[in-house]
Amino acid sequence: MNRGNSSFKKFKNVQIIGDDNKIEEVKTLTDREAFDNILKNAEEFLLKPSVMDYVIYLESLIQLIVLVASIISAWIITRMGLSIAFVLVSICFFSLIYAFVGRILTKKYEIKMRAEAQKPVLNTNQESIEWLNFLLQKIWGTIEPVATEMVPEIVDGILKENCPSFLHSIRLTKFNLGSEAPRLESVETFDENLEPEEMQMIWHASFVPVTVEERRNDENKRTSEIQATAFVGNDKFQIPLNINVSNLLFEGKILLRVRFTHSYPFIKTASVCFMEPPMLSCSLKPLVGIDVMSIPGVQEITDLTVKTVLKEFAMNPTTFDLDIENLLKVTSHDDPAGILKINLMEGRGLKNIGKLGNTSDPYLKLNLGGNEIARTKDIENDLNPFWNESKNIIIPINVIRDSFIGSDNISFEVFDKNKTSDKLMGRSEIFKLSEFAKLMEELEEEALNESNEEATKDNGETKKEENKEEESKPIPISKSKKKLTPEDRERIMKQWGDPRTGEVLNIPLKFKGESAGSVNVQISYHPVQKPGEIPELKPEPNPEEKAEDTVEDLENREAENTEQYNENENMEELRSGILRVHLYSMKDLEKRKGSRSNPYAIVEVNHDEIIRTEPKKKTNNPVFSKTQDIYVKNINTASLKLTVKDKNNLGYDQIIGTLKFKIKPTMKYLLENPTNDWLELKDSPKGRVRFGFDWFPVKLIEENENSPAIGIIRIDIKDASNLKKVDTLGLSDPYTKITISGRSVGQTRIIDNNLDPIWNETYYSIVQSRNDHIKFEIYDFNNINSDKRLGSVDFFIKDICKNVSEDVSPSKEFSNMKYKPKIQKLEDGRYDVKAPLYEKQYRNFGTQGNVHFQLQYYPLTYPGSKEAETTESNSGKSEEKISGTEVTKPKPKISGTSLSGRGFSIFTASQMGISSIDLMNVNKNNVTGILRIKLEEAKNLRQNSCVYTEFAFDNSPDEIFHRSAVIKSSAPVWDEITEGLILNIIHNNLLVDVRVRSKESGPSNNDSSILSLKFSLNDIASNLNKSVWFTDDKNNPEAPAIRLAFGYVPVDIAVPPRDYLPNMGVLTIHVDDGKVIGVDSSGTSDSYVVFNLNGNKVYETKEQKKTLEPRWDERFDINIRSRRNAELELELKDWNKIEKDTTIGTGILSLIGLVPNQNLVVPVDIISKDNKYVGIVNIILNFKPEIVHFSKQDRERSSESGAPVKVINNVAKGGFTVAKGVVMAPSSVVSGIASGISKTFKGNKSKGAELKDEGKASVTSNKQQQHIISDPDISKILMQEEATGIDKSTSNDNISTTSGEYPKNGSTDELFGTLHIHVLKAENIAGIDSSGTSDPYVKITTKGRREIGKTKVVKKNNNPEWNETFKVNLGEVLNHDINVIVKDHNSFMSSSKVIGEVQINDHNSFSTGESSTIEKQYNISSGGTIYIKLEYNADENVKKSSKK
Repeated sequence: MNRGNSSFKKFKNVQIIGDDNKIEEVKTLTDREAFDNILKNAEEFLLKPSVMDYVIYLESLIQLIVLVASIISAWIITRMGLSIAFVLVSICFFSLIYAFVGRILTKKYEIKMRAEAQKPVLNTNQESIEWLNFLLQKIWGTIEPVATEMVPEIVDGILKENCPSFLHSIRLTKFNLGSEAPRLESVETFDENLEPEEMQMIWHASFVPVTVEERRNDENKRTSEIQATAFVGNDKFQIPLNINVSNLLFEGKILLRVRFTHSYPFIKTASVCFMEPPMLSCSLKPLVGIDVMSIPGVQEITDLTVKTVLKEFAMNPTTFDLDIENLLKVTSHDDPAGILKINLMEGRGLKNIGKLGNTSDPYLKLNLGGNEIARTKDIENDLNPFWNESKNIIIPINVIRDSFIGSDNISFEVFDKNKTSDKLMGRSEIFKLSEFAKLMEELEEEALNESNEEATKDNGETKKEENKEEESKPIPISKSKKKLTPEDRERIMKQWGDPRTGEVLNIPLKFKGESAGSVNVQISYHPVQKPGEIPELKPEPNPEEKAEDTVEDLENREAENTEQYNENENMEELRSGILRVHLYSMKDLEKRKGSRSNPYAIVEVNHDEIIRTEPKKKTNNPVFSKTQDIYVKNINTASLKLTVKDKNNLGYDQIIGTLKFKIKPTMKYLLENPTNDWLELKDSPKGRVRFGFDWFPVKLIEENENSPAIGIIRIDIKDASNLKKVDTLGLSDPYTKITISGRSVGQTRIIDNNLDPIWNETYYSIVQSRNDHIKFEIYDFNNINSDKRLGSVDFFIKDICKNVSEDVSPSKEFSNMKYKPKIQKLEDGRYDVKAPLYEKQYRNFGTQGNVHFQLQYYPLTYPGSKEAETTESNSGKSEEKISGTEVTKPKPKISGTSLSGRGFSIFTASQMGISSIDLMNVNKNNVTGILRIKLEEAKNLRQNSCVYTEFAFDNSPDEIFHRSAVIKSSAPVWDEITEGLILNIIHNNLLVDVRVRSKESGPSNNDSSILSLKFSLNDIASNLNKSVWFTDDKNNPEAPAIRLAFGYVPVDIAVPPRDYLPNMGVLTIHVDDGKVIGVDSSGTSDSYVVFNLNGNKVYETKEQKKTLEPRWDERFDINIRSRRNAELELELKDWNKIEKDTTIGTGILSLIGLVPNQNLVVPVDIISKDNKYVGIVNIILNFKPEIVHFSKQDRERSSESGAPVKVINNVAKGGFTVAKGVVMAPSSVVSGIASGISKTFKGNKSKGAELKDEGKASVTSNKQQQHIISDPDISKILMQEEATGIDKSTSNDNISTTSGEYPKNGSTDELFGTLHIHVLKAENIAGIDSSGTSDPYVKITTKGRREIGKTKVVKKNNNPEWNETFKVNLGEVLNHDINVIVKDHNSFMSSSKVIGEVQINDHNSFSTGESSTIEKQYNISSGGTIYIKLEYNADENVKKSSKK
């Protein structure tokens, strides 16, 4: 077929893909047909006038009217007899109007005729493209050789996969397209019914071979030649058969639709299809000289085959879609290279640059390439700040690639926060991130090679053959082929730390060349994974093999399955990584009334806002083109929320569209449908949005916010001695705060009025790093002002417990301490420490006082780990080691999957610890350990609720060890990991509480709980190392549920029952009876008992008159927040009618030995001030574990600095009946030195008397604690503590020998100031005399009607004024009412009559350490009012009430 007549081929109608987009019919016209078409259009123009025609008719009519008007005007002028001048003016006027209208009419005629003449041209949208054919022919010489090389490689792969069975193989041996380029005969474009970013064309293409005549006339002409060779036979003998294809002829119509985008490569997709079956012709010669295509019927069969094949994938309406954007996408300089995970922990001994004695407010800033990338919060007035903030920083490729210009330089800077400009406090040296990244890659490569070698050894030759293919694949580890030298490795590890251990880095700071403290950080780098690095699932063993497995094999297989469970949930991609979100544009947004919208968009990923665009003014089709990267922990659960708002400068921004979806399914949909990437908006009738996503997987094992635990530590805070006196009145009220690397461990109870407090409290805490340090801070409690610090001391744990680290040499900070502690290792492995306190330890400024404590470190017990054995061997060795002895450190064991994660993972059983089989094994000591919890997600919660989750253990339900982030969703996704120390997994249960926040400010007691679950040992063990949904109603599919995963690592430690039994609950006390010495002149006593919990009064019994064996039989309840820290004091008193009540003696009972749900009869020995045995009180205790709430008094006793609540004393009504089988505690109790305030012992008429015939008292001092001995284990522990130095008689030089005695020459009156009672006046009091008036005076009394004072008498006056003042020690009236009695004075023998009374208790609100004044009017009971002024002077002291 000739080229010249190819343009006259008939084409079929065009059909456009889609429901709405259609192309108008296009037909090629001859000259005759074109002329007929013009005539037809002219006829339509004449017969069917348009709007323009009507305008022309109207203007012609105007011209006619102008002519008629001019004639009529001339006639009127002649009839009126006017001169010829008026006629000439009229003619000129109408001539101008006629000419103007005529010019307009002529112009419109020209426009219409020009438009009609151009219509045939506009209707023909074919263009001449000979220039394009010329260009294509010019570049064909360059394109054709490249195609000749590329096509055979591609086709050979296809032929290899689809080779017929009767052939051995088939290959494309020759491929030559010839010297003539394909031609484009015509191009037709269409713009109707298309989106603005779409373009559609029809290309009429042809490929005509070079004829023999053309080749003969031009030597440069070449014909197309394609040869395929088929090999027939077997592997040893093959016969080649050549198949030649020549004279290839092609002609067809191709529909091309292109969609553009706003970013490189600016073409989103290209859709291609044939409008009709193309014409294909060639010469096919399987054998030399025979053309198969010349056989009749073969050409028709070929055409039918081509039509059938094309109809499947590229025949209208089916299109072949090419995602040009992904095909041409190249690695950009801002593509992520990895994640830099850094934990900015704390600062140590920073340099103070505050002026005028002020302390700096430091914060830490992280710089990369000289630019700030992260910043912590500022900590006020602290040179040892604890930040503990984790940052996941996305590192672009250009940071690593352009390291030669310093783009990878990392530095740390500490600044002092100021209102004006922040000042530098210190700067670290430069760290090269590219070197650390290269070290990480090489270590992972070595770990992968080691694992392959171990697998080969374990599985033999079969495994060896399988690994050959893996080893043949190139693994891109580093861009640079040159590896690090051993010297470079040592230098990098010295600076960055060993990434295999996850140790805490102590980075020194400098300021102006001088040392400025240091900061502790943890750093790890996790590169983006390349394709082909995803691990594969291991095949399941055969059932026959399973039957022969041992228990050890089952445990190993469980570990392997656990490790694969989540890592291989989707083999195509890792769960964690970097998500790049593209927000391109929107369409057809909702219009506002009367105007267009001003839309802007907010994009949130996992409830974190990542994109907020600027408003696009007055458009409903905004183009944003915004891109943002974000780190995603789990792509399987990640969700995106889009909110489109209309910007309103005057009022509320209205929401005009929303969209929420799971990211992973949407990414898959967009990848499979590149031509249909518009997503419909909700709340918008026609609104659509276009998103794009890129996923960069990162092998980052999820961790909790802090580092994983490496062990636990037991802390026994014993006592302190010789503390500073900072209170104006009395001594200090000390308590101790204990922290580990800034993490709060606990706070001791407050010891009132004591400079030598004894606590004897035990705490357990998680150790997260070998560089963790423990700090003891002793404060003086103040109920009004902020607490004052009495001193502190800070140590690295490894400086005391030598089994924490293999490096036994002391740290630099310990060596620089001016006042070093005394450390002694006890026989049971504990380290006994007596350390002097510091005012400012970083400057070696000491202060008065010492603190005494004991520490013991217990490492985690991993299966197969020798760490515990090493610890035991180290602890058994003598401490007499020579300084400088070389210690051989074993190489850290790592694996390819665990290196990047830093520490053990919940999904890596080899590091996670024990399996469920080990956990349930009663022969192993696994009851104490670290419970690791992964909080994944929840479902079926309340709509639009702000949800968070709390974790605690039931032995201390108020001690919440983790509170999750607050997420507003009915199906929140957290993906958080936390760790909790469980002291006894058999007796202690895990409490998980899903709560809904009641207010925006934060969690509160008013928040409601929607799912509360309790997990026992069986619940945890049966679901260990699994991700499981939990609910409280499994039969209800709509019930709230939460998804959790558990891991557990045991610790070889024996925790006594008193430490793991329930710590919180309600204590019911039954005060039964007792015996007491006689203190009255009659030889008896009127005794009653006052109960104080941790120094605060909680209950008082009734008086039992005239008896030595009182029986009270009263019951009351007390809320106990901490059983371990609770101390119950019993004050046995004698009631006096006139004098002040006499304190017979006191007894102090420690509640640590309470056993839940048992009735314990406990005799409490009462010891007098002179340490005489003066009585006994029998009480029955029943402790019921439950969650209790704070009382009003608790809140009043809490301080601004976070001091512990001193007492929990909600006294509840009711009690219990003593059941049968009451457990009787032994009368002999173990003594221990305890604290308390000396009580006044007055009016004892039998001073020095002692209770007879009751045996020997269990204690010898009224300050000693008595213990409840009801559990053999507790008794054993207490006896051991007595033997190890709590008692003075068995202590040695290195253990504190403070007796704990308190000042003996003081009374409670000396602790309070003076209360001045001003009696001012009264009004409208009742008149009880016959004259209608009274002779009033006022009498003031307190408890027991003891008189404080009496005013003068005012005669015959119902509105008297006294203006008299009385003073009394506040301690005499504190916690009692002041009675004001108004009386009428009578002369002679008649007694005074009571007019009315007033009871005043406002003085109880006064603070004992601060002066205050209250003036009020009070209503008298019989009518009238009285004016009283109470004035308290804290600095004045009076022992007896008196009148001023």
